[in-house]
Amino acid sequence: MKYLILYAENDKSLAELYIDDFHDNGYDVIWAKNGPEAVILYKEHTPDIDLVLLDIEMPGLDGYQVAEKIRRNDPDTPVIFLTLLSGSDHVIKGLDMGADDYIHIDIDKKEVFARIRRAIRRYSEKHNPIVNITPDTYLDAASRTLSSCGYSEKLSFRDSNLLRLLVSNKNKPQKREWVISLIWKENINGKEYMNKSISNLRKLMSKDEKIQLMANRGDSIVLIVCE
Repeated sequence: MKYLILYAENDKSLAELYIDDFHDNGYDVIWAKNGPEAVILYKEHTPDIDLVLLDIEMPGLDGYQVAEKIRRNDPDTPVIFLTLLSGSDHVIKGLDMGADDYIHIDIDKKEVFARIRRAIRRYSEKHNPIVNITPDTYLDAASRTLSSCGYSEKLSFRDSNLLRLLVSNKNKPQKREWVISLIWKENINGKEYMNKSISNLRKLMSKDEKIQLMANRGDSIVLIVCE
């Protein structure tokens, strides 16, 4: 499944860079070149839009005004500000307008996409808590119950987070250190806990021949799903 992002950014060169990255990460994108166009495109394509990504300093309507118009009738679709504006006053105003996150554009792009995935995942789970992996394996994200080939077991919070992360990036190797930093944060035993989670998930999904959870101990981890 491809997710659809409405991206409002009036800087063409910056927008083109991010649009390429969105496509490389498996997203479809609708680009709005200014605030009024963002509102028009949002109305035309809702409810197919999975996330709205807004710059703040745009002509016609700024990002705050666009967010306000969206939130009048839509309290759920994730809205994230991606902007050069820094400072707590801007962040507070953006969050008070109903945004789910406020990202300064200078941060690492990996973190930008991690935050986008998190916002979309939370929205998806709220409206459809079932994460289908194969016809025989699925995760009920609301209860953290993994069902595979007739067997079900409730996962720990972090095992569930790891599986959701791998499913959202299926067939794409993920750096171990990056995954650990997202799920286990600064825990000094993160590597050990991750190995236990991998072992547990492998065991639970072992009867499904369409799934392989592969881990290179020193480098990457990937969930391979045969379509």
